[in-house]
Amino acid sequence: MSIIGIETQQDLILLRKIYKNSVALGESGREDTWDVKYSREFDMTTDRKKFKTLEEVIKNRGKETHFGHWSLGDELLVPFYTGRIINQFDYSSQAWIEGHGNNSSWKPVDFTEKYWRPEYLMPVTNANPWRGGIRLVFRDLSNPHNERTMIATAVPAWPCGNKLPLLYDMSTSVTRTLTLLGVLNSLVYDYVVRIRLMAINLNKFIVYETPVPIPSQLPRIVPIIVARLAMCHEVFAKAWLELASDFPELRLRPWKSWWAVDQAERTRLRAILDAIIADSYGIDSENNRDLEREYSDLEWILSMDDQRPRGFWRVDQSLPEPIRLPVLTLEAFHALKAFGIEALVADQSISGWQLPKSAQSHFNETIPVNLEEQEASWGACELMAERIHHLWPQLDVQTNPSVKKPTHLAKSLFEENELV
Repeated sequence: MSIIGIETQQDLILLRKIYKNSVALGESGREDTWDVKYSREFDMTTDRKKFKTLEEVIKNRGKETHFGHWSLGDELLVPFYTGRIINQFDYSSQAWIEGHGNNSSWKPVDFTEKYWRPEYLMPVTNANPWRGGIRLVFRDLSNPHNERTMIATAVPAWPCGNKLPLLYDMSTSVTRTLTLLGVLNSLVYDYVVRIRLMAINLNKFIVYETPVPIPSQLPRIVPIIVARLAMCHEVFAKAWLELASDFPELRLRPWKSWWAVDQAERTRLRAILDAIIADSYGIDSENNRDLEREYSDLEWILSMDDQRPRGFWRVDQSLPEPIRLPVLTLEAFHALKAFGIEALVADQSISGWQLPKSAQSHFNETIPVNLEEQEASWGACELMAERIHHLWPQLDVQTNPSVKKPTHLAKSLFEENELV
C-alpha cells in the first residue's frame, strides 16, 4: 500500500469517512465493484517507428480529412493521443503549434470550435481497430501541488501514448465508463489522491488503491451530466446512442442540444456534479472543530487557505471568486442537502439548481445558438455513427486481404451529405 501524507487530524477524520463509504477502484471479483483494468498502449520510445510527427506528414504533402485524420498517399492516419492534448472532460484541450518536448508550443481549443491538431499521427493499420467507441484515459504525470492532480476524460478509442493510461470497464458499458469519469474528476476524489500521491506519477498501484463510491450509490443522472460535459462532438455519436439505450428520455430532446459548450453551463454542471459525487462519498454538513475553527467536511476539503500545500486554492485562481469551481460546488452542495438531489437536477439537469446571481454576472458573453445544430435529430446521430463505423478502411477489408483498400475513404463518406 502506498504511503499516505496526512497532515492534520481533520484529514484523518475525513479519510476514515470517505473510505467507509467507498470501495477500492482496483477491487474486483465481488458484487458492486467497478471491475476496471489499467492498461498502457504505445510506448513513446520503443514504439516510435509506429507513428509520425504532424510536421513530417505536412512536409510530405499530407492532407487533413475529418476528425483530425490525415491522408498521406493511400495511407490514413489518426491522431495519436498524448497527455498535452487532454484536460478534465476535454478530449481536445490544446492544439499543437510547433516544437517537441519542453520546447513545444500549444494553443487552447475552445468548446465552441473543437478540432484536433495533435503532435503525432499514427497510420490506422498500426492502431487497434476503431468503430466509434470511447475510452477513459488520464494523465499519469501529475503532482499533489498542481491545480488538479487527477486529469481524466473520455476520448475516441484512438491510439494513446504510455503517459496516458487507460482504465477499461470490463463490462464495456458507456454508462459505467462515464459514471467513473465523473468520480475521477471530482474534487473529493482529487482530495484523496493528493494526500496519497507522494511523487509525480499516478501509477497503477496508487490508482487501484484509491477509494471510489460504490457504483450502486451513484445517482443515474451522473453519466448524463458527464456526457454533456465530455462528449460535445459528432465523433461520439455511437457512445451517445449507447447512452440513449440506457436512458430513453434523452431522445425527448435533439441530440446536440445536450452538448454543454457554453462556459456558464459547463461551470453550472460541474458544480452540480461535484456536489453529487461529494454526497455519494458520505460527505456531510456536520461541523468538525479544528484549531478552534469550524468547518463542514466539504468546506475543509475545498478551503481557499493558501497555507495548505495540497489545497484547492489554486483551482480557477485567475477567475473572480464567485465563479471558481470550489466556491460554486459548496453552493450546489448546500442546495443538495437542503432540497435534495431531485431539486438540484430537475428536468435532467436542464433546470434545477442555477448559478447564483453573483456568478451569473461574470458570464456576460453568450454564445450564438445555431438552431440547425441544436435541432440535429437522433436520426442524424445514427447516420453519423454508421459513417464513423466505416471510417477506417481496413475494417472493411481485413477479413479479405486480397481486396484492395479504398483510398481517401474518410473524405468520400462525408462529402455526399454533410450532417448538420
